[in-house]
Amino acid sequence: MKTFVSGRVAARIAGTAALLLCAAPAFAFPAFGNTRDCSKPVTYTEVNLDGRKMHFTVDITDHNHNVIANLDLGDIPGHGSATIDIDPKKDLKGTNEQNCDATNHSWLVTANGGVGARADLELVTVLVDPVTGLHTIGSNAGILLDNPQVLGLFSVPDLWGDTDNDGVLDDDDFLYSLIDFAQVPAALVFSPQQIFNVVNGEVAGLPGMRFSTTPFVFDPVTGFGPGTPYNGTAQVLTQHNVAPIPEPATLALLGLGLAAFGLTRRARPGAA
Repeated sequence: MKTFVSGRVAARIAGTAALLLCAAPAFAFPAFGNTRDCSKPVTYTEVNLDGRKMHFTVDITDHNHNVIANLDLGDIPGHGSATIDIDPKKDLKGTNEQNCDATNHSWLVTANGGVGARADLELVTVLVDPVTGLHTIGSNAGILLDNPQVLGLFSVPDLWGDTDNDGVLDDDDFLYSLIDFAQVPAALVFSPQQIFNVVNGEVAGLPGMRFSTTPFVFDPVTGFGPGTPYNGTAQVLTQHNVAPIPEPATLALLGLGLAAFGLTRRARPGAA
């Protein structure tokens, strides 16, 4: 079932200053308890790094990669951004209240308001059951919570390519990208408008990402297939930031920790 989410899920449009958080400290992604919990709230920020207007929508999926919600962020002006906060327990009532992964659909808005070049980016966390060997979709928010050294934010480049090789980026071009957070060994380093060489669907400087000219298909037995590997150049025209939203219990513990730290410093003789 596909549900349009409204209410607390609000798009906040920033018309001028795009977020350019392109690098973070290195980290590795083990899969702990939060990684399997798709009820964790998360913030997604869609950033237009190009001077042209773009349209953004986001699909939210469950453990089986079924789309359970669709968010339409509308048009985002050049160098603008939009942010959505999703709390599955509050915003996805009427579904199975899961927010596992997200697929971002972006397209250039043509002069007459039509659809130009397109780019799809799937942000996923693929887990494998050690007993059955079957694949399931974990929680993007959870895997970030399980790795606090990420500092709560991960930025992913969205690459656009001339997939029909006619020398221009137009409505015949559609590049599909996928990032599996469970396969990312370190933060991704990139810059706006950067051009990457894609060879057999992969980029040497973007580990954990794959690129295809056809959609990626999920199968519980094999995980995500390779699609149709893209070969050619691709440019960073959009960016997607993912950050878990601290829950009240986490914030309370953090507050207690800071309070205890303050008391300790005041109790120390000669403390500054």
